[in-house]
Amino acid sequence: MENDPLNFREYINCYKEINGYYLDKNKSQFKKCYDTCQTCEIKGDFNSHDCLLCKKNFIPIKMKYTNYNNCYENDVSKIIKQILSNSTKTKEEETKKYDIILEYIESLITSENFNKALIDKGKDDLFEMEKMLITFTTIENQKNNINNNTTTIDFGDCELLLRKYYNFSNNDTIYIKKLDINQEGFKIPKIEYDVYSKISGNKLKKLNLSICDTSKILIFIPMKITKNIDELNINSGYYNDICYPATTDSGNDIPLKDRKQEFIDGKKTICQEDCDFSDYDYIAQRVKCSCKVQESSSTFNDMKINKDKLYKNFIDINNIANVKILGCYTKLFIKDGLIKNIGNYFMLIIILFHFFSIIIFFVKQYKKLKEKIIRISFELKI
Repeated sequence: MENDPLNFREYINCYKEINGYYLDKNKSQFKKCYDTCQTCEIKGDFNSHDCLLCKKNFIPIKMKYTNYNNCYENDVSKIIKQILSNSTKTKEEETKKYDIILEYIESLITSENFNKALIDKGKDDLFEMEKMLITFTTIENQKNNINNNTTTIDFGDCELLLRKYYNFSNNDTIYIKKLDINQEGFKIPKIEYDVYSKISGNKLKKLNLSICDTSKILIFIPMKITKNIDELNINSGYYNDICYPATTDSGNDIPLKDRKQEFIDGKKTICQEDCDFSDYDYIAQRVKCSCKVQESSSTFNDMKINKDKLYKNFIDINNIANVKILGCYTKLFIKDGLIKNIGNYFMLIIILFHFFSIIIFFVKQYKKLKEKIIRISFELKI
C-alpha cells in the first residue's frame, strides 16, 4: 500500500461504519465483527463480543470490564448453556462466565423484550446451573411456595415499605430475582436477591432495597435434621460454650474446639452472614433465618459466603483456660448429663474406691511404722 494512486486510505476512511464490519486502520481494511454485532470497533470473541450495537432481536449487555456490549438472543436457557460451555483455564475465567450470565439476566429483566406471562400466571422461571440457581418470580408466588421444598423469602414488612414508598397498590406486582449460590464447604446455598416492578412505562426497574433498612426478611431453607437444632445456630452454646453437652451418635463427647472445626470443615449448616437463626420447623423440615435486607452483590465472587465474617461470632478457643472446665460441674447433675455419663460415674466410683483403699493402706502402714519407731527408741534408751 506504499503506492496508493487511488488514495485508497482516504477512500476507506469515508466508510467508517459498515454493518457487521469494523475498520482496522493499521491495516487499512475492513474486518468482520463478532457474529452478534451490527457494529463494532474491534474484533470480539465468545466471552467478549465487543459490540457497539447488536443485531436485530438481540439484547445488549453492557460489559463492566470492556464498556462494550455482549449481544444475546431472547432465549435464556440456550444462552446460559452457550456461556457455560466455553472452556476456561483459570478460576477467574470460570467466575467471569457467571458474571456474564448475571449481567445478561439483569439486562433481560429490565428490557422491553422480557416476557412475564408465565410468572404472572403463578409460575416461576428457573435457570439451574452447577454453581447457581436463578429464580425469577413474584413476592406473591414466594408466599405461596414457603412450604415447598425450595428456598423461599418472606419480605414481610419490607414489602409494605416498598409499596408505600413507590405508591404501589396491592394489585401492582413486585418481582423477585433470587439467586441460590452453591459453595464448596457449605451444605446450604447463599441466598442473594433483587426486586423489580413497573415504576413508569412497561419496563421493569430495580427497586431500592435500602428503604427496608429498618426491617428484616425471613429466608426459609429446606434442611433435614434429626439431632440438636443448636447445631444450626452459630451463636448457640454448641459453638460457644465449653460446658455444652455435645456428643456423637455413639455417645462420645465432642470438645468445643472440634465443634468449631466441624463448622469450618463444612460439616454443619447455619444461616449465612448478616442473618440470625430464628427457628427450625420439624414438620416442614426447614431452617428459618432472620436476615438484614440488602441488594445482591455486584459480582459472582462477592456472592460467596464470607467465612471470616461468620468466624467472628466464635469465641477464641485458644484463650480459654483449661481450668474453666471445672465450672462445668453443674452439668453433671442435669438429667441428660446423668444419663449420658452413667458409665463415667461407674468408673469414677471404682477409681474413688481404689483411691481411698490406698489412703487407708498408707494410714495403717504409717501407724505400724510409728509404733515400730517408738519401740526401737525405747529399746535404745535401755
